[in-house]
Amino acid sequence: MGCAPNKVVKQVVITNISNNSKIDTKPSQILEKKIESKSSKHSIELLVNQEAHPTIKISTNNFITENKGRVEDKYKILSLIGKGSYGRVYKVQHRSSKLFRAMKIIKKTSLSMQDDDQKFLKEIEILIETDHPNIIKIYEYFIDDVYFFLITELIGGGDLYSAITKFSKFSEETAASILYQIFSAICYLHSKNIVHRDIKPENILVENWSLKNEEISLKIIDFGTSNFFTTENKLSLKIGSPYYIAPEVIRNEYNEKCDIWSCGVLMYILICGKPPFYGNSVNEIMDNVLKGKFDMGPKLFKNVSEKAQDLIKKLLTYDYKKRISAEEALQSDWIQTYKNKKSVYNSHEVEQVLDNIKNFNAKEKLQHATLAYIVHFIGATDEVKKLKKMFKDMDVSGDGRLSYDELRVGFSQIMGQNLTDVELEKIVMDIDQDRNGFIEYEEFLRVALDKNTLLSQKNLKLAFDNFDINGDGKLSGDEIKKVLGTDNNEYFDDLIKKIDLNGDGEISFDEFSELMTAILKVKMPKSKQVTQKDSSQKTTQI
Repeated sequence: MGCAPNKVVKQVVITNISNNSKIDTKPSQILEKKIESKSSKHSIELLVNQEAHPTIKISTNNFITENKGRVEDKYKILSLIGKGSYGRVYKVQHRSSKLFRAMKIIKKTSLSMQDDDQKFLKEIEILIETDHPNIIKIYEYFIDDVYFFLITELIGGGDLYSAITKFSKFSEETAASILYQIFSAICYLHSKNIVHRDIKPENILVENWSLKNEEISLKIIDFGTSNFFTTENKLSLKIGSPYYIAPEVIRNEYNEKCDIWSCGVLMYILICGKPPFYGNSVNEIMDNVLKGKFDMGPKLFKNVSEKAQDLIKKLLTYDYKKRISAEEALQSDWIQTYKNKKSVYNSHEVEQVLDNIKNFNAKEKLQHATLAYIVHFIGATDEVKKLKKMFKDMDVSGDGRLSYDELRVGFSQIMGQNLTDVELEKIVMDIDQDRNGFIEYEEFLRVALDKNTLLSQKNLKLAFDNFDINGDGKLSGDEIKKVLGTDNNEYFDDLIKKIDLNGDGEISFDEFSELMTAILKVKMPKSKQVTQKDSSQKTTQI
């Protein structure tokens, strides 16, 4: 076994110690222009004007709310699966859906770890704002007089620390796959002005792992030490884990680049099998971190590529003002060497995904909201896993979301479709329901997943029951407005006129189900061209 950080010392969390660019072209910009197309009589301007209630923006965080009931009434606690400095994590089962979740329990007294607002758990606030394939999903939360209860997705593959202690060190290709996913998540977080502050192997869970195929899927967890930051103000709370803490954090003046240093330590361990800074005690480890000297000699690095060594040095640059960003790390020569590996797709699967996207027929905001809810709360099916890979291949910049041009190129290179501006704009409008100018991960899933499976009666009932807050079997105007995150009475009045068959002013499950299954009733012709060269090809590559 290699010299992975000692488990006991590594778990210590230090707190209050005496401490290629994303393409600019966005749908929101392009939609302001009137672009005519020979293949359509309609301009993009017309498509925008025809959108019903454009001020209502569908976002998953509308559904992630505090549950006012008792946690034990909704979830059955099965087993303890982890514990840390601030709480315990249990495997639980949702009583009505029978789905398995993770429940993190945190004492309110632990809020002293937060360096600003002490009234609400920052971890909840941050997770609600995230939608990235490599960041843990939160479903809901409970609060009582003593504890916060966070309900999140359950990841069953163990943590990265266990893998490190088992395999000692990894091939550069495997290490690059791991680091790429972490850089992607960190880049996404930093773009939203979120700093994690405790990147380490224990806080990275393995969703699935195939060493044979070099396929690894990871999730970053434990945002208990995270916070929002601004470019103007430096952070000062001394918090982190000894082996991975950046020197500027120990000195109580730092910014988001502390996460990059932690990634550098992790990369060093994955490549060499030992930490760059170590010691027999917490103080000795931190003294060595403050010195910033680490071994890059031939004994450790004789079989390590120059590109990998170069990236380690850039990640562990002592002066954080000169340290590279997560965005720059994603575009580094070492990452790109392995990122450029061709992915192969079955032509039938590609055709099906393209048909799902082009046949997307949700016209009502409640339809969009229901799809958003179901996609967020369903498990990681095989179809979701395939679409996750496709999404990441289309995400050229690696920041966990798609720009307009990345979507255009993805359609061309993966799906073999060169779409007109009007066709692409229609698809963008269908997908980008929060209107932030990017296609988020779950937004992509909503339109790309097979709707016949997605809109099963079981899934529709789960969504309806969640929307039905008072449990009376009907959706009132107030309940629908809560789902949509709006006070727009006009939308509800319009919806009632369309689907309230019995005229009682509310929406029953049958009426709700009829609205949702209407998405399945309009089908466009199957796409004729699957690959750029030949529709008879069995695979397509990017």
